[in-house]
Amino acid sequence: TINAFQRITQPTLFVAGNKDYNVPAWHMALFRERIDRSNVQFKVLPGINHFLTPMDRPELAPKVAGSIIQWLVVQGFVEEP
Repeated sequence: TINAFQRITQPTLFVAGNKDYNVPAWHMALFRERIDRSNVQFKVLPGINHFLTPMDRPELAPKVAGSIIQWLVVQGFVEEP
């Protein structure tokens, strides 16, 4: 999987939650160590699970949406809302 990401040239955002028990957040560190691209960003969000929702509510957390939107703005993919 990491080899496939090495071939991608577009800016990439990896988002994980520190409460994800399916794919633990420490996996992000493995990707960070092995993906040698300057246009990659990694975000681990506190209190977020595998479904990118808070542990106590089954809805997309505002901090997840906000992080993704901010990254898209910085990359120039969308204008600031």
